[in-house]
Parts: sequence; structure tokens; C-alpha cells
Amino acid sequence: MRKLSLFIAAFIVATGAFWAIMLTNPPKTEAAGQSGAVFSVDDIAIPKDLPTAEPADAF
Repeated sequence: MRKLSLFIAAFIVATGAFWAIMLTNPPKTEAAGQSGAVFSVDDIAIPKDLPTAEPADAF
């Protein structure tokens, strides 16, 4: 019974430490550090007059 309570206490401490770090200093993505990489929705080119798809039966 002592091992179980020790495990639970260690789990609670580790979980608290994890969330304290995540809330105070969250990890940065690699994309966040890149400067000059600007993307705009206006840069997307959608072709006109696409052929309509034929209806398909899954069975």
C-alpha cells in the first residue's frame, strides 16, 4: 500500500510540474522562428473551368 501511495504522490508532483512549465513557458514551434516566410490566402491560385466529377457509386 505504501508503494501505491508513493507512486500516486510522485505522479501528482510530476503532473503539476509538467503543467506549470507548459503554462508558464510553452514550447515554440519551428515555424514561429522563421521570419520572411509570409503566406497570404490571396496567393492561392484556383483554376477556373474545372471539369465536373462524374457521380460514383460506392457499391
